[in-house]
Amino acid sequence: MLNQTSRNLIIKFILSALFINCLFIIGNCLPLAGQSTQIGTSAFGAPRYYGQELIVTAAKIPQLISESSASITVVTKEEIKASGATNVADALRFVSGLDVKSTGYPAGEITLRLRGSTSDQVLLLVDGRRINSPQGGWNQFDSISLNNIEKIEVVRGPASALYGADAVGGVINVISKKGIEPETKISASLSSYDTQNYSFAHSLSEGAISGFFALESMKSNGHRANSDYSGQDFSGKLNFEMREKVNIALSTNYYQMEKGIPNTIITPSLTDRQTDKKNHLELSGNIENLEIRAYQNQFDRLFFSTANSRHKNWTEGLEVELKSPFLISGVELRRDQIESTENSRHAVYNLASFLQKEINFNKLLKVVLGVRGDEHSTFGGVISPRLGLVYHPVASTTLRSSWGGSFRAPNFDDLYWPTTTWAAGNLNLKPERAQTFDIGIDQQFNTLTTASLGWFSSEVKDMIDWAPDSGGTWRPSNVYAAKLQGVEVELKRKFSSLLSGFINYTYLKAVNSSTNNELIYKPNNKANIGLRFDNTRQTAYLNLRFVDKQFTDVTNTDILPSYTVVDTGLESAPFIIKINNLFDINYQESRDYPMPGRTYTLGIAHNY
Repeated sequence: MLNQTSRNLIIKFILSALFINCLFIIGNCLPLAGQSTQIGTSAFGAPRYYGQELIVTAAKIPQLISESSASITVVTKEEIKASGATNVADALRFVSGLDVKSTGYPAGEITLRLRGSTSDQVLLLVDGRRINSPQGGWNQFDSISLNNIEKIEVVRGPASALYGADAVGGVINVISKKGIEPETKISASLSSYDTQNYSFAHSLSEGAISGFFALESMKSNGHRANSDYSGQDFSGKLNFEMREKVNIALSTNYYQMEKGIPNTIITPSLTDRQTDKKNHLELSGNIENLEIRAYQNQFDRLFFSTANSRHKNWTEGLEVELKSPFLISGVELRRDQIESTENSRHAVYNLASFLQKEINFNKLLKVVLGVRGDEHSTFGGVISPRLGLVYHPVASTTLRSSWGGSFRAPNFDDLYWPTTTWAAGNLNLKPERAQTFDIGIDQQFNTLTTASLGWFSSEVKDMIDWAPDSGGTWRPSNVYAAKLQGVEVELKRKFSSLLSGFINYTYLKAVNSSTNNELIYKPNNKANIGLRFDNTRQTAYLNLRFVDKQFTDVTNTDILPSYTVVDTGLESAPFIIKINNLFDINYQESRDYPMPGRTYTLGIAHNY
């Protein structure tokens, strides 16, 4: 039986759906200057330049990067290959404005942060489906095989007007392959620390049916005692084209792993263990401009230590969206549930509706207006507005600016951590709220060279912080505000049909507004440089990343030193060789968790 809160949310969901439909019909009847009826073509008539990929995350409809008011980076499957990455997080290390912090050992804790945000303030998506852990800020990308990825879209800046909670720093959307062309890929590799990786992927296309499925297995001894890992993953997707503009898709994923948890080098552990199991099932479809998605994510984690614990998470979601080239509207109903030896059993509901309108004036200026309302069963309602501007003084120049409100919802650990002598949750927590303004310019010097320059400023209030009370019990509370400002610069160049490269730089100043101390793990300066050679059968790359020193405590007394890491690799079909941390430097991304030294990978891959 549904309780009164659940019934009220379902009633609101139905009423919101009817209201959004009315707005959609009215909006499509409004005559707009310069409106086009084509999706995915430039409304400004600009030519498509190197680095100007088609994206879907920023507006939930296909558009060129030059048409968006947001700051966006697209990591293509070719760039993933040239990064030497073995997981999604590693493939994102060279993105401007994005920080990756790892504990170093296989399948260790990895956090992704955009523009100085916390990891909880970055929304993670797979094909538009939310995968953030409702319990805490656990990385959910570790179960995604790189063989399945077509590209990764990174949208910097607030996106709560479209996506709701947790899109404060931005959105990272992993987009899977569609299986348009039949292809089979088999690969195997052996790396340092007895790391073994085996994968099989197959894409199919037969008449109205297309799709892919992939299997992957990896195991490693790790570079520290008790840092071994063993994991297996299966994923698949089928697309059915019933008739023109009528499609149904079914996707699923299952992942399991077991690993040791070595803890810090100050307090190492030889016995702590962890197992994870994850799976999802999604059914989606579209009829003309109507899209519907229903999904379930499941997550089961077991810790084996002096006190064992188990944490089971479920997320069920239903989304209904109506899309046209310049008007998007939708409603969403989501339930998050936890059953935990630490947090007991709880469920929260979220109902939301949103509307975004794009208005073009004389093919030069675009105005983006958006708003979303979220009604949460615990902390009530939140309104997230958005205003964006895109101006093209000439076809090769894009001036963009945006302002938006965003929020991060308290997670289950924040709300329901059981009351003990040393810790307790807080049901009175408010969402973290932020307002962000950014402005930037993107310039195409020719069809081979693109450059971008951007500045952003964000103010976040009601930041949730765990701290001990007068009795020594750790509790979360909304205690401080933060101010974040920064500059992002990037240059991409295709030197020839075989050689391309990039360089980007990020400056960040993130401070506690009350103490003026810098926030922890927020380096002031970051830079990346990459070169790639590709002639279809042979691919070679050389990548360099620099990370400035960063504070690891709130008083700004403990510092992690700066570091520069160089990775390189060569693939000459079917053979692969990679060398990560070429110069074998000692460095840490998380205090007292050393990263691996120089590592080698030898592999073989065959496509047919």
